[in-house]
Amino acid sequence: MTLPDRQERAKMRDPQKLWLELAEKGVLAPPPDAIRLNTAVLAPADAALLITHLTGQRL
Repeated sequence: MTLPDRQERAKMRDPQKLWLELAEKGVLAPPPDAIRLNTAVLAPADAALLITHLTGQRL
């Protein structure tokens, strides 16, 4: 039995598939609606401001 949220967001439900994908690619692909930030070039405060701007939240 899987949780509805896992199915709605296409989250992986099979641990074997997870291990195979991690072994092959090293990381999992982000969901299509994920916010992508290059934290190598953004200061933490700037990353936080960008996230709040993109999500409509306030600090």
